[in-house]
Amino acid sequence: MKFVIEKEKSKWLVLAVYLTMSAMGFKIWILGTIIFITWDILTNKLQIPIHIHRPNFENCQILFSIFIAISFFWLSKNVDPIITWSILIGAFSTIYFCSWLNRNLRTKSELETILRLCVYIPILCAIYASIRTPVDSLKINANLFLGDYGLGSHNTLGMLGAFAAAICVYFLTVERKRRLLYYICLFLELVITILAGSRKGFVGMAFCIGLYLILSSRSTTIIRNCVVAVSLVLLGYYFLVTNEYLYTLAGHKLQVFVKSFFFNDNIADHSIIERSYYRSQALSMFTQHPITGLGLDGFRAYMDQIGYSHVTYSHCNYTELLADYGIVGFILYYFYKMKAVVARFGGIFRKDNLHIFLWVIALTLLILEYGFVSYYVMWNQLLWVIILIGLTISSNTIRYE
Repeated sequence: MKFVIEKEKSKWLVLAVYLTMSAMGFKIWILGTIIFITWDILTNKLQIPIHIHRPNFENCQILFSIFIAISFFWLSKNVDPIITWSILIGAFSTIYFCSWLNRNLRTKSELETILRLCVYIPILCAIYASIRTPVDSLKINANLFLGDYGLGSHNTLGMLGAFAAAICVYFLTVERKRRLLYYICLFLELVITILAGSRKGFVGMAFCIGLYLILSSRSTTIIRNCVVAVSLVLLGYYFLVTNEYLYTLAGHKLQVFVKSFFFNDNIADHSIIERSYYRSQALSMFTQHPITGLGLDGFRAYMDQIGYSHVTYSHCNYTELLADYGIVGFILYYFYKMKAVVARFGGIFRKDNLHIFLWVIALTLLILEYGFVSYYVMWNQLLWVIILIGLTISSNTIRYE
């Protein structure tokens, strides 16, 4: 009995380490993947536990990974080998994590345990990044604090902080214990999201928290929660654009986004203009190779081939998948995700807060993926696995009740 309890504790501890390392850059993520898979195989008596027959999401991931591997036959010679292997390893890791979660996640309480672990990941990553950041860099540009020192992109930590803040709000609505801890974590997540200067993180956090509070509220409190949510967003936006330090850090990027999106203002920074160019190029490439695309990492290879000055991804997961893998790869990647969001929509009217929260997170991810390429971002793929399997568990619970 004691061995079973200790094994159960070690399971969540190893998972916490793996989820944290998956957000700390390529090398640390690879090390975390090796540790996680090795531990799992050893604790399962050296039997590799891949169950191909379940569930549908796992099947889609397997087919998508096979399609990525097959695309080697028609991919460009200019492709980056490091990116290529990171995508392939990431696809395998996602399948393995999906299998692991199907074997170990059974109840809503276990699902909430995983969500609690996700609250601490951005905080640990921020501590790690701050240790690796030179002090002089903090004085010059605070974005470097969450930038290239270990984490690869300040957007990564900004979005992690945004989703962790949403998780804190969820627990504040369903738990009476540890409320002070969740308030402290919520404050820290907000600080991390703002310091990261991530427009996607800030907008995603506001949308996710606001929609969750509306859908989870009783009819008598919907208006109040709407007013509170909108007021907090406007107050935060006011401080970002009126405080000199915060404006330099993140307010300018957010202000440009608001003007260009809501008011069709011609004022736009170079980043927005360039991202629009990337998306148009990706769609042009898709029209030339609509069925199977250019192959793995084909968009980046194409931009390098034409001699573009800033060679990178298309900054939109939808256009990136269409350009690289055509309509076949796009359907394999998004079929189950979009199906789950549509199929689980009815469950949000049952007032099950966990189901509502997971559905809102899934919808938020689908919206945000218009602004970044996520199919080879490991933390994003792990989050999708947790959400989709969690929706299945919560839906079964609702149906049973």
